[in-house]
Amino acid sequence: MPELYFKSKEALLKDLRSFTASNSGSDYPGILAATMAPQEPVSSHNPADPALVLAQEQALVFPSFTTTTAWTLGVALRSHILALPAHKRRPAVISICLSGSSAPQLVFHCATEPGTRVDHVLWLKRKTKTVLRWQVSTWYLHCRLKPTNANESVCVGPSVMEGIEVLAEQFALSPVERYEYALQAGGFPIRVEGVEGVVGVIAVSGLQEEAADHEVIVAAIQEFLDGKKQDSCANAS
Repeated sequence: MPELYFKSKEALLKDLRSFTASNSGSDYPGILAATMAPQEPVSSHNPADPALVLAQEQALVFPSFTTTTAWTLGVALRSHILALPAHKRRPAVISICLSGSSAPQLVFHCATEPGTRVDHVLWLKRKTKTVLRWQVSTWYLHCRLKPTNANESVCVGPSVMEGIEVLAEQFALSPVERYEYALQAGGFPIRVEGVEGVVGVIAVSGLQEEAADHEVIVAAIQEFLDGKKQDSCANAS
């Protein structure tokens, strides 16, 4: 895969306005692709680099995805969360939904341990809705739209509200609608080989560190896919 690059926030805002003016109502992932162009190379060690976040999630593609897959992955994800060091682990809620109907179909839902709240479920719904609309992870949008340092293309801002305001302006979100979406980490797209677009969403809410909800999903998916590859190799031999 070629090295990826990304622009500063100022260039992003310019591209967002340009894209919206010429592609109103069209392919949403295009707004994200339109912001990618040769600029300063990103570091391979910065988990907040939007280009690397996007490349990583696009590489995590399932050979197929059924309710059985959702159960296996959901249980593994819960185990990953419970295995986190004590200072990182918090009570969390996991959901896995499939798209393709008027409302997402919930196929897996669980709390990892006692101590979760109804707010966690509300966050799951917001993260899921965000992924289904923009077809990328909430962490990618977070990194892409969050305030950046003027001298570096890395996220440093303390709030994601500016990112929400950008989306509200470009997609004409009402004051009510803008609170139906979330740029916090923890909403991840389910992609399947040979299928265009996102077929569902894996969401986690409750972990303390900023990117933790996203990172634990990535770890669980990677482990699942690695296991599938090993099974295929064993069956072929």
